[in-house]
Amino acid sequence: DELKTDQTKKGKRLESFTLLLDESAPELEAAVERGRVIAEAQNFARDLVNQPANLLTPQRLADYASTMAGEAGLSVDVLDENQMRELGMGSLLGVAQGSDNPPTLTILRYEPSSPKSADHLALVGKGVTFDTGGVSIKPADGMEKMKYDMGGAAAVIGAMRAIARLKPPVRVT
Repeated sequence: DELKTDQTKKGKRLESFTLLLDESAPELEAAVERGRVIAEAQNFARDLVNQPANLLTPQRLADYASTMAGEAGLSVDVLDENQMRELGMGSLLGVAQGSDNPPTLTILRYEPSSPKSADHLALVGKGVTFDTGGVSIKPADGMEKMKYDMGGAAAVIGAMRAIARLKPPVRVT
């Protein structure tokens, strides 16, 4: 509701609910906790996707990811435009030329305390916060939906939040 013009027009909300568990089934408590962690990560990702492009610039997206990483115990690197140029990321830099906001590229890492194997899972999500695709390429109808181009990055950021809390025994970047 934070982006609604009239904050007084809030719909009915579920404030709480009670879940009764059989004490002889302790695995249910762990399942409920896992569900809570996943739901919170999903809500976090959804909140990012719902941000309008004038508020969620590339730097703000990197800031959200960095703050989440700090809270969750993940390592984070945010590449700026110069670092991307040095690495030859011409495609991303080309898309970024259409904006007044400089690009960023965020890398989140989860390192388990006791990995079970040398496996390393990589998650990649597109984080272009607003992609017009060129005024002459995309029609004006639906242009406001181009803010969703960063939905892949939001999904990865949310997944990394859940991974940090669930602590699987595999490295994830």
